[in-house]
Amino acid sequence: MVHVYTGDTMIETTEEHPFWVEEKGWVLAGELNEGDVLRLKSGENVKVTKLERVDLKEPVKVYNFEVQDWHTYYVSDINVLVHNKAARYNTPTPVNPKRVDTNYLKKNGIDPHSLKYDTLGDGADISKYNIYVDKNGELWILKNGSKEFIPTYESIGR
Repeated sequence: MVHVYTGDTMIETTEEHPFWVEEKGWVLAGELNEGDVLRLKSGENVKVTKLERVDLKEPVKVYNFEVQDWHTYYVSDINVLVHNKAARYNTPTPVNPKRVDTNYLKKNGIDPHSLKYDTLGDGADISKYNIYVDKNGELWILKNGSKEFIPTYESIGR
């Protein structure tokens, strides 16, 4: 287990649980560092101030669940953005991404505003981001002027 501290808030999690870290993407809790910047639901950021590795003497029950529609959700009283797909924690690279418009996304059952907010947080200025699809149908978000794609872990046609 890992205790992730952001000031007075402590989040108890497994080492495999991915957190969104600004400038890095999805990072497993066991690979977080003090000073890493986490995204909040409000769109604001908070720094990891302390990490504690906890060796358990006995097993404890943990829950692995799937979030309907989007695979991101928020934990703790300060609403830190996390992901429920531990197997895909390393930020991958899109394969031949192409920018897509709102009509294309809606025809494929994707609400672009919801996708951006669910990936970036409720307080994000989503007007500064565009959505891309790669040759595998994976959806990505790119901030205007940036070269670093943000995975949404959502896809079209699957």
